[in-house]
Amino acid sequence: MSKDHFVPEFYLKRWSSCNRDGRLYSCRFIKQTSKFNWDPHAPAGTGFEIDLYKEIEERFFKPLDNESCRLLTKFEELGKVNPGKFDLGEEDHKLWAKFLIA
Repeated sequence: MSKDHFVPEFYLKRWSSCNRDGRLYSCRFIKQTSKFNWDPHAPAGTGFEIDLYKEIEERFFKPLDNESCRLLTKFEELGKVNPGKFDLGEEDHKLWAKFLIA
């Protein structure tokens, strides 16, 4: 059994870093009490299903997520140096498009 993230964990970590405790929060409405319940989750503990992709995860998504994480870090670093103006090059364009489509 494996936890296959349909929202990559490296992506979720950037959202959780805005919170003091480093967690993400999900909300559900409880009909019996007519109240909302907020639950904290670590990025590794949300946005996944057990055995969602199985073999495809190891062969396709894991390598793609690793390379996309590297590229997103590059975006962030280049954005600090020269906000809004940087050239990725053809290979990085293809990689990011593949990540977004996947």
